[in-house]
Parts: sequence; C-alpha cells; structure tokens
Amino acid sequence: HNSQQLKTAKTQAQKAYKAATAQAQAAHAVAAATINATQTAYAIEAMGTDGRNIKYLPAMLRGNKDVALAAVKKNGRALEYIDPELIGDLDIYIEIVKEAIIQDKTIFRNLPTDLQLRLDFGRIAIKDHPDFYPLISPELQKNAKIASAAVSSALPEIMYEILLSVPSSLKEDPGFMTAAVKKYPD
Repeated sequence: HNSQQLKTAKTQAQKAYKAATAQAQAAHAVAAATINATQTAYAIEAMGTDGRNIKYLPAMLRGNKDVALAAVKKNGRALEYIDPELIGDLDIYIEIVKEAIIQDKTIFRNLPTDLQLRLDFGRIAIKDHPDFYPLISPELQKNAKIASAAVSSALPEIMYEILLSVPSSLKEDPGFMTAAVKKYPD
C-alpha cells in the first residue's frame, strides 16, 4: 500500500514537473519573441531616416529580414550593409533587392551578375517596374518574354524609352511590335 502511494506521488510529481517545464519553455519563447520584436523595432527606429545606418547595428540585427527591408526602403544603398547570410536565402534577398531598386534604380547594375541574369529576377523587376527595362542586362533585354512584359506594363510616358532599349532583333519581330502598337495606337 505504501509502495502504491509512493508510485502515485512520483507519477504526480513527474506530471507536475513536465507541466511546469512546458510552462517555463512557453514563457521563455514568448519572452524571446518579445525581445526579438523589441530589438527589431528599436533597430528600425535607431536607423532614423537613412537606412545606411544599418551598418552601425550588430550583425544579428543586420541579418534580420524586417530590419534589412526597412533599411532598403529608407535608402536603397543600404543593401551593401545587410548581413551576407540573408543573401543565402534567395527569396528574402530578391525581396530586399526589389525594395532597394525601387529606391535607387541604378542598384540593379551593381548586383552580382548571376542575379542580374536570372530570368525570374528580371521578370520580377520588370513586372512591377517596366522603367527598369533599360537597366537590365543586355542578355535579359533580348528575352522576348521580359521585353513583352516591359512593353505591356509600361505607361505611355516611358514606352519610348523602353522601345529604344529593345534589341533590334525584337523590333524586327512583327508580333512584338504589333503588341506594342496595340497597347498605345496613338
């Protein structure tokens, strides 16, 4: 009978310990998330109006996606100061570079060549900003899909500049030019 009571007490103590441990771990996770959110907010505020101030933040914060995005939204040139670890995640890097290019189109020319030549990156840039077309690599300008995307999403005031950048091989393509003329017949 005594041994059964000891066994029951031991089991109850183990359950209480597991519950307390789980509670402590949950509280720790909430505290860590709060600290991280607080640090992120502080870092974004500390940069002020110039995103290049990210260079003064600790590496841990320069590698934070939210901090990096905020920095390049404030100043596209902040791209050179983000933690290189972010570059390893292409989706994050493309998102950050897109924001940087919105702030300063000339950044596109300074990107690593392998990124400039990526068709998916060219399409992303052109889809949202057809005025980037003259800035993309000549290799991407020759791509009919990218050139068509630029022409089809361009506003009339930039259409002429885009058409000047289109390679002659595409300008000689009646289908390509017909599509451009149909968009703005005047």
